[in-house]
Amino acid sequence: MKTLNRGLLFFFCVFIFFSCGGKKEEDPRMLLIGSWRISHMNIHTILTMRNNGSWQSEDRMEGQHTRIIEKRGKSTGRWQMESKDRLVFSVESSEEAGLWSQGSLQTFILETLEPRKLVLRHPETGRTSEWTKVRADRPAEGEILAHQAVRMEPLIVNVARTRILERQRFLCLDLEFILGLEHPVENPEEIPPPPPLHPEVRETLLFYFSSLEYRDLNSFERVKEVRLHLRKMLNPYFDNRLEEIEVRNIIVAASSESLEEFILQYPQLRHEFGLTIPQRQAPEKPVPEN
Repeated sequence: MKTLNRGLLFFFCVFIFFSCGGKKEEDPRMLLIGSWRISHMNIHTILTMRNNGSWQSEDRMEGQHTRIIEKRGKSTGRWQMESKDRLVFSVESSEEAGLWSQGSLQTFILETLEPRKLVLRHPETGRTSEWTKVRADRPAEGEILAHQAVRMEPLIVNVARTRILERQRFLCLDLEFILGLEHPVENPEEIPPPPPLHPEVRETLLFYFSSLEYRDLNSFERVKEVRLHLRKMLNPYFDNRLEEIEVRNIIVAASSESLEEFILQYPQLRHEFGLTIPQRQAPEKPVPEN
């Protein structure tokens, strides 16, 4: 009888283990991977955390008059979770002083970590920041993947002038073409390589953008209209699979400084225009007094 009771107790424990504890809980670090956005006034900060432990923060500012988003400042480094509620960032490079000062360690308390929401609290100041997921870098389990992206080298086009004395402006664009897959898949490795970009796509864009005036590009609504028109115009070059044109970066440069700022973001343009990234000078050491 005792042997029977022990046997029943053993199988009962095995049943409880597999029914209650058999499912492994997902690593919370996987929820952090991806791009997060926070906005304040006319500044939008994009924080991207990668599964190799690196991160990148980028500020994007809406211009006062053009309302075109321009990139302002970029920081990079490494991140790790010291505990389930503690997140640490090490800053390896920083273009602007501020929160991400170069060489510093930034620690935050994880108040909330959800698939689309991230709330961080600074342990010293107590200030909280709420971030929204931009897009996931990895598909959810069982998600059907139905798109692929085709990149194109950045464009710089002269904007048409309506008056002789009007200042010269340059439209600077970084575009990505989103195509629908003929056969959706579940495994990202099954996505076929993107097709080569048709050589006439770039020429068509150059011809079209050079005909636009500044007033055609001075608001998000007008840029949206231009993008819809382009999708219809370029769709035949992508076998009618073009579903969206993602504008990754766009500015209307009215000065040589703004134009160079755009060029310096892309190695291929830096080589074409013969520009180099300016090196920061180390602060001079004070001369000791005698």
